[in-house]
Amino acid sequence: MRRTIFLCLGVASVALGAVSSSDAAPPPSQTEQVRQGWQVFNEKRCISCHAVWGEGERIGPDLGRTKTEFLSEAQLAGVFWNHAPDMWSRMVSKGIPVRPITEEEMGSLFSFLYFIRFVDEPGDPLQGEALAHRKKCDECHATERGETSVGPNFRSLGTDVNPILWAQKMWNHAPPMYQRMRAQGLRWPTFDGSEMVDLIAYANSIAEKTERSLLQPGDAKRGQRAFQERGCGRCHLDHPRSGAPPLDSLARNPKTVGQMAGLMWNHAPAMVELTKSSGMKWTAISPQEMADLTAYLFTLRFAQLKGDAAKGETVFSKKSCSLCHSGGGTGRDFKREKKGISPIQMTQFMWQHGLEMRKTMAERRIAWPRFGGNEMVDLLAYLNAGSGRPAKK
Repeated sequence: MRRTIFLCLGVASVALGAVSSSDAAPPPSQTEQVRQGWQVFNEKRCISCHAVWGEGERIGPDLGRTKTEFLSEAQLAGVFWNHAPDMWSRMVSKGIPVRPITEEEMGSLFSFLYFIRFVDEPGDPLQGEALAHRKKCDECHATERGETSVGPNFRSLGTDVNPILWAQKMWNHAPPMYQRMRAQGLRWPTFDGSEMVDLIAYANSIAEKTERSLLQPGDAKRGQRAFQERGCGRCHLDHPRSGAPPLDSLARNPKTVGQMAGLMWNHAPAMVELTKSSGMKWTAISPQEMADLTAYLFTLRFAQLKGDAAKGETVFSKKSCSLCHSGGGTGRDFKREKKGISPIQMTQFMWQHGLEMRKTMAERRIAWPRFGGNEMVDLLAYLNAGSGRPAKK
């Protein structure tokens, strides 16, 4: 299973660019950064309570399979904060030491936690084979069930095909496939959940070639530039005019790369018709461009949200933070720091000093604060107001 995790992280690094707003953390698009997060997860004994795709203990939730929606970096900091007391109590009961975590390590851990929610679990070839027949893929594409020359042979695909390359191939071939299927009266098949990943697993299992297509890690900045240059924004930023889903919907709805590929496939007919009616030209996308575009879309969901400093000030007071972390208090006064504080820095500070904070709060009969919704986002906006730290959207 650990080998599977490393392989999946390697695939993920192809697709995702920089997502961390921490000044100290390197871009998690680098495979090494994510591997470091996995090492932190093990070395700090997180795996003694939390499993990842079934690897590890089940005391806490499996972090690779939790149904919680994707969280921004600041929201993830809030989740850490909320669960810290329970984590510490369980660690004490199991005799697990609360080990210090550096800011760099916390940045790596954040990157790892983001990646494992973004990577697809390995698909099921048997489910994929049944799917290919049920969706009538084998009526145009040669599979083990029969031969046809209408579409590319499934067995001609390389054994390293992943959702990024699959999405790229589907995009490039969507217009002629759509026209051919319309002419033959065939219904355009759609894919939900992990179906696309199962189909890819099946194609890989019967592939004849073993060639490898190596991609550089996806770059969010290049992806944003490609999004603009290819005119994607004409529809996905101006959706009231075009009827296309808005950009934030594209960024937040798919939970994994495989689901992103499925979403692109499902909406291909509408996109083909839209490009025709708007006079746009359907242009081919290279594998690297698809990796960059995917990186851009997935980066949007993790980027630090723009909080409301006024609401944050209310949170600061309501959660009793002001009793210790303001002028004259015994705790760190974040408002006086010119560089401000990032979500990763906030989480690392909490982990380093949390046990002492909890003891002091218990002595003063102050409840451990818990953050819901965007409260942590707003709190950080308040603490960073006037600090020079740029606001993130």
